[in-house]
Amino acid sequence: MSESSTQKEVIKNLRILIIDDNKQITKMLTTFLELKEQECTIANDGKEGLEIIKENRHDVVLLDLACLNLMGIM
Repeated sequence: MSESSTQKEVIKNLRILIIDDNKQITKMLTTFLELKEQECTIANDGKEGLEIIKENRHDVVLLDLACLNLMGIM
């Protein structure tokens, strides 16, 4: 297997957590990423997102920096 095909395999099937209080954005991102063979989990609230992070392992977290119930937590 060539290096480029190996890299493509790594990029497929990532477990991605999307945390954003805007449901339209999470829906759009999920639709796009699932077309690219990614597994998405959505949290539309900062506290919910933190709970999901504590309970599950994700490869990538896409986070709205001004998400409800999370602002100011670092």
